[in-house]
Amino acid sequence: MTITAVALIGQGSNSGGIRPSRKIELYEGGDRPVFMLDRLSGNFRVDPYRNLRLWPTRESALDELIFMILYISEVREIMHFMEVAGLHERVLQNRTINMYEDFGDQQRADLYKLVKENSTFSKIMLSVFDGSILLETLAHLEDYQCEIEVQQTVYRKDFARLTADFVVTGSL
Repeated sequence: MTITAVALIGQGSNSGGIRPSRKIELYEGGDRPVFMLDRLSGNFRVDPYRNLRLWPTRESALDELIFMILYISEVREIMHFMEVAGLHERVLQNRTINMYEDFGDQQRADLYKLVKENSTFSKIMLSVFDGSILLETLAHLEDYQCEIEVQQTVYRKDFARLTADFVVTGSL
């Protein structure tokens, strides 16, 4: 599996950039994509969501990333939704959320609506690499009321083993 996107979550600064407190990586290339929460070095607080994994749906993975951020930020409305769905305690024990298995179609639709209504939070810096499933739905970010910065590949230099030469895409 390879990382195809990285989200840093934290406080924005007036000079640009971010003071991140958490990082979520999107891994793809196995059976299904998976978001994994990772503790940043230097962040020593006890985190009940440490190593949380979320298996997204292909069609709404970006919305589910925002849900994951709101959930680990313990936004009241999202926490209530998870408790009513009977999932909060199980997630704390197993550290997993499976969007296909844990939620029905209507629950997911209700959740996406709730996420859009409660998306005011810290800043997200999202790096999305070539081939990521998130590329298909980046425009969904306009539906959210949060500080966000998105980076995409502008230059890529790969070694082609068949031709023993470099292939360059984009420019610097």
